[in-house]
Amino acid sequence: EIWPGGWFTEAGKVKLAAHGGYDGRRRKGWTELHWFLAEGKLYRHCCERYQQVCWSESRLSRALQSAGFAEIERWDSAEVIPGVSWFRPGCRFFHLARKAETDVRDARHGGRAASS
Repeated sequence: EIWPGGWFTEAGKVKLAAHGGYDGRRRKGWTELHWFLAEGKLYRHCCERYQQVCWSESRLSRALQSAGFAEIERWDSAEVIPGVSWFRPGCRFFHLARKAETDVRDARHGGRAASS
């Protein structure tokens, strides 16, 4: 219910038009952002498209844990981005997942674990 429709905003030399949709059968949503960035008297157009898959909290946690992520934090988007009407409490969540420090590899050290 947060994807349909569109909106427009601007701040200084940046304008943004967004719209999206949702396929209930596949449980996938999408958002397309059209950025217009002022460059002199003209605007450069950039487009980003995000596909979003709806997973239950338990399915997402299992997938992250099976991929080796031990530390998982979760925030309700309504708390992270207050005042945005389509981010109602419980509708969308942001997650941060971290692997244990011993699993972190650093290319600068030849793939060896980086020391802290």
